[in-house]
Amino acid sequence: IAYVNVSKEIQTNHWGGSDREAQTVDSVFLSLTQVPGIEKVQFLIEGEKTETLAGHVSIDKPISDPITPESVKQ
Repeated sequence: IAYVNVSKEIQTNHWGGSDREAQTVDSVFLSLTQVPGIEKVQFLIEGEKTETLAGHVSIDKPISDPITPESVKQ
């Protein structure tokens, strides 16, 4: 598991709706899982697990698959 720890500003300053949030999470996931041995990505905000980045994509558990439209809350 790769842990991605970001500041709370990602929540308050995120620049888009559900599609942009999915792109943000997916791009980090897809990039990090290219590194040998990394199969999951856990996002942390200020060192803590949280439900979503901006209200649409669940990040409270390690992500092990690319984001699909079905997994995004509208």
